[in-house]
Amino acid sequence: MTHLTKPRLIQTSPLSSSGANYRRRERADQLATVLRIINQISRIRALDALLETLAEEIHVSLGYASAHIYLTDESRLVLRAVASITGFEPHDEHLISGSSPAALACQQSCLIFSDTFAEQASISTYPNEAVACASIPLISNRQAIGAIEIFTDDPSRWRSADIEALMALVKQSAMIIETSQRNSTEFDQLYAALQSRADQLALVNEISTAVSANLDQHAALQSIVTQMPRAVPCQRVSLASYDAERQILTLRALWFMGAKTTVDVGSEVRLDETEARFAIASGYLHYVSDLSLSPTTYSYRLLSNEFLRSLVHVPIMSGDECLGVLSLMRSEPNSFTGIDLALLNSLSPHIATAFRNASLYTQAQQAYSELAMAQEHTLQTERLRAIGEMASGVAHDFNNLLAIILGHMELMKSGDASQSERSRRAVIQAAQDGAQTVRRIQEFVRTNPEQHSTYVNLAELGDDVVHLTRPRWHSDMIGKGVVIDVRCDLQPVPNVLGNSTELREVVTNLILNAVDAMPHGGALMLTSGVEDGMVWLEVADSGHGIPPEVRARIFEPFYTTKANRGTGLGLAVSRSIALRHNGELSVESEPGRGSRFR
Repeated sequence: MTHLTKPRLIQTSPLSSSGANYRRRERADQLATVLRIINQISRIRALDALLETLAEEIHVSLGYASAHIYLTDESRLVLRAVASITGFEPHDEHLISGSSPAALACQQSCLIFSDTFAEQASISTYPNEAVACASIPLISNRQAIGAIEIFTDDPSRWRSADIEALMALVKQSAMIIETSQRNSTEFDQLYAALQSRADQLALVNEISTAVSANLDQHAALQSIVTQMPRAVPCQRVSLASYDAERQILTLRALWFMGAKTTVDVGSEVRLDETEARFAIASGYLHYVSDLSLSPTTYSYRLLSNEFLRSLVHVPIMSGDECLGVLSLMRSEPNSFTGIDLALLNSLSPHIATAFRNASLYTQAQQAYSELAMAQEHTLQTERLRAIGEMASGVAHDFNNLLAIILGHMELMKSGDASQSERSRRAVIQAAQDGAQTVRRIQEFVRTNPEQHSTYVNLAELGDDVVHLTRPRWHSDMIGKGVVIDVRCDLQPVPNVLGNSTELREVVTNLILNAVDAMPHGGALMLTSGVEDGMVWLEVADSGHGIPPEVRARIFEPFYTTKANRGTGLGLAVSRSIALRHNGELSVESEPGRGSRFR
């Protein structure tokens, strides 16, 4: 049991004049110190720092052994230690209805003197050197908000002047402490509100960024409803698109808390079944504070099946056009605040952007699909045109061949033996020419390489083709009085896997084309080598060169500049063969400076 003693006042004999003056000066000094302390703590905004400063000033400036400060909690039922000095910790908590000196001071709203010698057995936190404790209540607006325990090692300190100074200090401190508490509470509330608003604005920015970055409608809208509860806590969020012609809302994205919902993405609701019609008609947010008072079918389903009581419909507007509706629902009636509604209104333009972007994305996809179909149609038309040209060319060639064959067959009927032999050779040659034409067409349309490949040395193959084509670039040209100087600089190269017949045909075609490009003579050079792990063979001539517009189409099937002397298949077939061998056929040429095929 706490032992309490009555205030002990020191009785003294009448003072001399000098003693009275001393007491007056001492009292004046104490009051000046009290005023300084009050002025000092009144400038401190942080409550913790204010209390620590007050306890320290009681110890240092007023000369008491220690000071413990207690404040009541929010319930006003508990005194909690908040500050102390000289290293001694006060009790953590006291019931305000208890029997501790601080509690009794609050109950009786008066000064309590305690004999610490009697109490130290039960209260170990009292300073050992303290012989007396004064517990003074902190009173503000006629209500105890706490108490200050002041310890001294000199019982004579409880004189009238000392008590007067302490009471003045504690009285003013109580008002300052309560003001600081109130300001701190208001600041905390303001800070919490500002932090909440900052979080909401950050979420608005996140949603805006997600909308701008994601053109896929489903992903963008689902991202919005998933993030929405972070800004406005709720049990359900949905986004629906609006079809004005059909008067239908179609659910596009949904988030809900729990495992039960009566709708799914893609489901439709008639406009006259939901309060969203008011938001769409007005273009403004529509708040239903209590669904139990709403007569619509949709509201009844929400109330009875999902236990939702309040909802907000936010129209997603683009100018005067409503694109859709954002809906948030809670399980409690009257639960959306003005701040919630203002935030939802601010989100509407960003969500409208998501709808517009998604619409543009859909239109772009549709346009791309239509373009792809048009390109495919054009390609098919080109294929048919190419087939027609090929058929026309083949028909023309075969008509000529058949005419030759028929003509020589007629001559063979005449019975002239010598003419018959010549005609027989002509028929055979015509048939071979026809077979060659068919084979060239087959080479062009072939998609798979020959199954039986062997190792081929391109340098050796190039040398073979030079000798094979000698009658063309030497004998025939000499007969025309033209000289073509053919040189070979074929460096040793590794073997490659391929079809020697096909590769020989490519080199043959390149040499013959080079000869055709030099009708007045010139130089033809074959070179070989290895570059970047690839074996290459190059045929270069000093002919008239190839203009850029011709070079751009030179590998197209049936494209020829030789008029009636070519079919336009040679280079196309050659490139097809190169590609089938995992290679490439390229050309470098300028008018008047010859050509280089590699």
